[in-house]
Formats: sequence, structure tokens, C-alpha cells
Amino acid sequence: MIANFPRYVLIGALFCSACGKSSSSNPGSGTGTGTGTGTGSAPKTVVYVAGFLGSGAAATAAYWKNDTLVNLSPSTAGSAAHAIALSGNDVYVAGSQGGVIGVWMNGKADPRFTGSGNASYALGIAVAGSDLYAAGISSNSLGNSIATYWKNGVATVLSATGSFASANAIAVKGTDVYVVGSETPASGRVQIAKYWVNGVAHDLTDGTRNAYANAIVVSGNDVYIAGGETDASVTHGIAKYWKNGVPFVVSDSIGVAVAFSIAVSGSDVYVGGYERSGTLASEVSNRVARYWKNGTAIDVSDGSITSWITSMVVSGSDVYTVYAQGATGKTPVAKYVKNGTAVNLTDGTSSATAFAISVAN
Repeated sequence: MIANFPRYVLIGALFCSACGKSSSSNPGSGTGTGTGTGTGSAPKTVVYVAGFLGSGAAATAAYWKNDTLVNLSPSTAGSAAHAIALSGNDVYVAGSQGGVIGVWMNGKADPRFTGSGNASYALGIAVAGSDLYAAGISSNSLGNSIATYWKNGVATVLSATGSFASANAIAVKGTDVYVVGSETPASGRVQIAKYWVNGVAHDLTDGTRNAYANAIVVSGNDVYIAGGETDASVTHGIAKYWKNGVPFVVSDSIGVAVAFSIAVSGSDVYVGGYERSGTLASEVSNRVARYWKNGTAIDVSDGSITSWITSMVVSGSDVYTVYAQGATGKTPVAKYVKNGTAVNLTDGTSSATAFAISVAN
């Protein structure tokens, strides 16, 4: 079901031993700006987390403002929120509802995106002035997945005819629209990490190894993209990021690491995802939710339950992450982590999943 279609499924089966399972984005995660208020003291940080309640066909999209739940309207079964962005006092969320793209503004469906494509869903969102952008996947008559972005509900197809592709995140700066994802050409079997600028494709990898791109940040004149690829032996997965097209490896090459998110603060680069022992063909340990700050690994989970970071944001000296978990035998709890301390958004009486995060001061 679309509601349970996590971003890491889009990496391809090579990096996913549990494709089709729950929970992105981010994330896809979207990025945005916001303003908080305060009088006579430092402004209080407001935390926004997007996700969904329930699971499978019964899941419904929602977001939390601090610990206050906002159900997204209409409350369509089989819906999920994959990305969130802030602009001024407005909160924008993107995901899926009832098998088609879902985009909401301040809790209500944005009419610009009503009827924006069959069998489609969004994984990323960006706001630029009065224009609203979403990136994700649609399908064609052949049943192929198509990398697509929408500007105010109008779709632009990015990938080539006959290929299989995904658009996993989006950023806008000035008049330039950046989208990242992956594409497997119709003539080949190797997935290529790539990005598009105003619809023009740029390959990040050479097509000799399976690769993906999951997240993007534009900071000043620099473009940062998180993703990864297999090693030369197609045995291990390597997490990395690209700065202006130049790759920087953040994980080692003795296990499997996947990157889903990226944040930049000054000269510091944060890449979030997971790492585990073993090979692509053999998972010998649980996935550890982890981010790398300038290449140094920092664990968010203890490895007792398989976990992975789906979205992260840095505000001042604070690092916020959300991460998903594999089956625990318990009711899933939506939560985020600030500087290593978990903050529960739900109490575990009913299933809830957090997928993307943004903050405003």
C-alpha cells in the first residue's frame, strides 16, 4: 500500500531486505523555513513531525506540532505523510492519499494538487514564494515508475521513456528546481544515482554499480546530495554524499550502509541513515540508526531493534532525527530524537509512525 511505502524501498531491492514494509522521507524529507515567537527570552523551538496513524490500508496521514496531533483532511484510508516544509506561519505536508499524491497546507488538502495523477505519491516537498513543489513517483501505461515533480499540481516527467525511476527529494533556489533520485535505463539493469536541474538530468554515478540518491540540500552556491552505491564486488553498500557532484564516502566498506537524509550547518555536513554488519545478501545484525557528522558515525539507536533514520534537521547546536523501526512485537510509537534523547509523540495505545521532521524557531 502507498501508505506503507517507505523511501528506502526506492533504493531498490539491492539495499532493501524488507521492501514493501512500513513507514520517507523523507525523506522523504522536505525542507523549509519558519518563524517562532518569544518575548523577553530566546525563542522556543517548535518541532514539526510528519507521518501517519495506523498501518496498511487503514493508515491515515498526520503531523505533530510539538506534541499536538494534527490529522490531515480529508482523512483518507491508506494515506501517509512523507515530507514536511515550513514557510512563514504555514505548514505544508506531502505524501499519498488513496493511491494518489497528497499535498496538504495547514492540515487541509491543497486544491492545486487535487487529481494530480493516478498511482502517484510524493516523497519530497519545497516552498518558494507562492509556489508549492512536490517530488515523487507516478506510473505510465507500461506500469513503469516515473520520476516526477509537480509545481502547483502540474506534473513534469523527469525520467526517460521505458526506464524505472524515482524522484526522492526536491529543493528550490531562485528559479532553479533541483530533484534527486535514481533511474534504471530501459537498456540496462544498473540503477544510476542522479539529479535533475530544471528538468535536465545529471548522473552522479557511472552506471557500473547500483546506486541511489535520496536527499538534497542547497546551501549558498553548494548542492549537497545524500545517497550511496555498492562496492566494486557488489557485496557491500556504501553511504556517501556528493557536494557539487564530488563524492565523499561516510561509511566503511565492510558492511551495508544506506543514507536517507542530509543536513548542512555552516561547514558541518550531517548524513542520516543506517549501517549494519554482513553483506547485501546476508543480514547478520540489526540495522543501527546512525548519522555521520563530517564522516564520524553517531548512533541514534542501540541495535537491539533494526532501525533507520528517515529524516534529520540541524538547528543551531541541536540535531533532530526521526527513525523507523522493524517489527518489535509492540505497538509502534511515533517519536523524534533530539541530541540523542527520544521524545515520544504517542503513548503506544495505537500504532503511529513518524517519517519526516522540520523545526522553526
